[in-house]
Amino acid sequence: MSRVDQKAGIGVPAPPRPAVVRRKFRAFAVLTVVAVATRLPIWSWLALLATTALIPVAVAAYGGPELLRTVFWPDRARRFTDPVGARGAHPAGRGAGVHPRHRARTGDRG
Repeated sequence: MSRVDQKAGIGVPAPPRPAVVRRKFRAFAVLTVVAVATRLPIWSWLALLATTALIPVAVAAYGGPELLRTVFWPDRARRFTDPVGARGAHPAGRGAGVHPRHRARTGDRG
């Protein structure tokens, strides 16, 4: 059963979650490599290859280039949507690469 966006109206599917699409894409890519490596029948790995190739096409057709960037290059998508100067606002060593839970324990609001 598919998810439905209640705000947009009845029957309008909600956009796919990027992590789920990314996971399925990687799974099909790995299965394609395994199918070729284990010499399965050609029709099986061609079907897997077609599915792997069509996942990005379907994402782009559904949500355009912004959703495609969000799904397959999450860091690049964030870079395009961040305001100027938002990245690197902290000096090196203060908040850079530190997990939020660690900052909360140490009292660093950085």
